[in-house]
Amino acid sequence: MSLVDNTDVAVAAHFARRPVDGPWLQVELREHRDVVHPLTGKSVQRPPTAIMRQGRRLLALLVGDFLVISRTAPRCVRMPLVREARERVIDYELVGDSQLEKLAAPA
Repeated sequence: MSLVDNTDVAVAAHFARRPVDGPWLQVELREHRDVVHPLTGKSVQRPPTAIMRQGRRLLALLVGDFLVISRTAPRCVRMPLVREARERVIDYELVGDSQLEKLAAPA
């Protein structure tokens, strides 16, 4: 599998919220506990957060329907993520690495 193939697979897995352990990019999922809706009192299941990494380096987070991307992520990764977010009409934000690390820190 080439790096380009791994990028395509990782971007698709990121938006599908599927884990991938590729040679260049990895996607992991962080599950969340259910929350109680304040008005109905019913349990609401939240989708897992998809985390894209390049080794130990954090590149992007997909939290609910919001994508957060590192400004310094390689262009060959950053642009496919932005393109896919636009196609799916998902809001996204480019942030600095330190802010992305804070957002990804376990609660």
